[in-house]
Amino acid sequence: MTAKINYLLLSLSILLAACNNSSLSEKISDAQYLVKKVQKTDFDYLNPEAGTEWDNANENRHFIYPWENNSAPSTIFKALYDNNFLYLYYEATDSDLFECDMVNTDSAIINTDRVEFYFLQNGSMKTYKSIEMDVRGRLLDYEAKFHRNFDQSWTYPKDDIKINSTKTLVGFRVIARISIKSLKNFDAFDGNKMYVGVFRANVVQFIDNEATYKWISWVDPKVTVPDFHCPSAIGTFVFE
Repeated sequence: MTAKINYLLLSLSILLAACNNSSLSEKISDAQYLVKKVQKTDFDYLNPEAGTEWDNANENRHFIYPWENNSAPSTIFKALYDNNFLYLYYEATDSDLFECDMVNTDSAIINTDRVEFYFLQNGSMKTYKSIEMDVRGRLLDYEAKFHRNFDQSWTYPKDDIKINSTKTLVGFRVIARISIKSLKNFDAFDGNKMYVGVFRANVVQFIDNEATYKWISWVDPKVTVPDFHCPSAIGTFVFE
């Protein structure tokens, strides 16, 4: 409960700042990513080695610090799909991994290095779903309404999402599998498109049980106050 209160207080402070931010965009960005279809029926999605279907996925390396003056550490993102699942792949370079051991799972994830994925319902931020996946494979999931109105009690149906996290020599890797059925149930598709956010929370220090982040994004939201919960932070998945 304490974790959710702290998270909501943080959200409120950002909301108050954003309300005074005249650059808060109401338009989804023009960024697009082509999601290729898996050709094999026996796709081993947890095997990212060379020679697998992951080689055919488009590799997105365009991840930046929107609110910092220096370059962000490398993040590689890929996505694939078949008739049953959407597959997400994150490869994060991180020389100093933070892993929180708080008893409360939500608090632990909030204070741990992680990657994030949002998708809109009915093409609008009136309602959207968020999944945040940390270096240990733990999941923070919630539903939200614009702007920053979070329902932390919402959870993704456990049978419709699988997460695997692995530490690497240079950071960590997260691979997730989300059922197409659940995405359709949540009205995530607009024809052959989905409107999504792809982000990363890079913990740079941890003091007095509270993490400080540098936020990493595929899309530059072009807002002055750090905030991914706005349309300008969202790009488009186009399914081939």
